[in-house]
Amino acid sequence: MHRPVTTSRSLHTLFAAMLFLVPGCGEDPPTRPPAANVSVEPGTPVEIRDDADQVGMMDPITLEAASREGTNLKVTVSYGGCRVHRIRALVDTGIRESYPVTIYVYLQHDDDGERCAMAIRQELSYDARPIFDWLKSQGIERFSARVITPAVLTDPSASMRVLFEP
Repeated sequence: MHRPVTTSRSLHTLFAAMLFLVPGCGEDPPTRPPAANVSVEPGTPVEIRDDADQVGMMDPITLEAASREGTNLKVTVSYGGCRVHRIRALVDTGIRESYPVTIYVYLQHDDDGERCAMAIRQELSYDARPIFDWLKSQGIERFSARVITPAVLTDPSASMRVLFEP
């Protein structure tokens, strides 16, 4: 003889309790890290420093592209992380003899100790007007900027040159 399947109130309660205890059920999804391509608004001015080459470049970063757009220095970089990191552009006051003259722009990356493996690609635009003003006061209107990252210490070809002309 076959008995019909019946459910009891305690079985329903047990099932409801299990659903409540399962992580993430009924909750908003966890916040995700930023998208792999992150763009930052232009306007952060470069910093001109006598000690730019000694401040230290800190954490690893890869320079993928460098160009000029108007009076902005645009760079595309990549690094490991789960969020956007602070990247400063420090300009060394040492002018290299060449034609046109060359200045060095050091990209200083601070990952703030984050150890996340997601690859982030970030496009940055720095206001280069302080460089124009500084060099113009020295009678220089045409120059190239060599963008330097920590990778240059092991691979000199990792830097990129950007030409600035009036």
